[in-house]
Amino acid sequence: MIRAAALSLALSLVATGARAQGFSFTPTFGLAQVYDSNVFYRPLGESDTITRASSRVDAGFRSERQTFWSRYGLDADRFDRHPDLTTAHARQDAAMDEQYHATRRLSLAGSAAFTETEAPSELNVQSALTPGRARAQRTTVHPSMTYQAGRLTTMTLGYTAAHDRMLDVRLLTQTATAALERHPSSRDGVRVEFTHQNFLFNGSGRQMSQALTAEWTRELTRGTALVVRGGPRVTDGSLSPDVAASIRRTLRAGEASLAYEHTQTTLIGLVGIADTHSLAVRVSAEPRPGLRVRLEPGVLRTRQIDRVSSVYRVSAGYSQPIATRLTLDATYDLNLQRGNIYTVQTLDTIGRHVAMLRLVATAAEAPRR
Repeated sequence: MIRAAALSLALSLVATGARAQGFSFTPTFGLAQVYDSNVFYRPLGESDTITRASSRVDAGFRSERQTFWSRYGLDADRFDRHPDLTTAHARQDAAMDEQYHATRRLSLAGSAAFTETEAPSELNVQSALTPGRARAQRTTVHPSMTYQAGRLTTMTLGYTAAHDRMLDVRLLTQTATAALERHPSSRDGVRVEFTHQNFLFNGSGRQMSQALTAEWTRELTRGTALVVRGGPRVTDGSLSPDVAASIRRTLRAGEASLAYEHTQTTLIGLVGIADTHSLAVRVSAEPRPGLRVRLEPGVLRTRQIDRVSSVYRVSAGYSQPIATRLTLDATYDLNLQRGNIYTVQTLDTIGRHVAMLRLVATAAEAPRR
């Protein structure tokens, strides 16, 4: 907690001291009531009602060549039936992002993020698997460079270092990427990318993965876009496909999309690499100004060696301003997991329902010049 707060404070001080054309500082406060049907993420769930207090600070500035943004957020949870789970730092996250246009063609960017949570399943982004209730951390640093080689061609180099920690398992993931993107027409785009990854588990167990993918983007009609990506991936000498496809449609008052992906990933708290398949639908709409609704069903399947888990999930949300700088949010998440890679119990079924009603107050400060 102290490290994350210090990081956010340092980033804010850098932003304040810079010669910027516009500086903004926005604090946000939230109060929520949460119902969780399975607080321990077990086959036999125990429910509870949680009162959550949230605070967040966003700071940033923009100049002619430089853009900087940072945030720090902290959640405190009070449990009704399980008071031993009550904590003042249930979740915290800090992040920064900076872009600098060195020349008309060359841009430099850098980002960093830190997340600490009592719900490590949120760090399993590509698998949505539930490890149980434990404190987990993720720290990420990502510098990159983009060069505009021509009016239609862009080259990008990037590096990412991510450190995960949960219980006794630590993972350092280093990823280097090189990409070439070209737009032969106003409706078509082509991207070729090479990715090299090193995974270091607990300081000794090492695995390596490389992938070469080609991506094609096509604007089928006005408001409808298709993206297809694919290529080979070699992990410790084993060949597997790395593919993804999505279609997105802009609606009159929203957007709808369908996406599929097959790739490899790591699982927080486990040693080794896993194969994942995911199919997701997202529909979002803004029927009137300020009123936003969304629906996101999905299916995910993960295999690690001979262990398999499937996750079926539905997420819904509603957001509407009810007063000046005061917003009402309502969310509902349903997760059903069959098979548990973490406990090697292939017949386990873990169900969880989470409903939340939250008031969010934002005290906006006008940009300083």
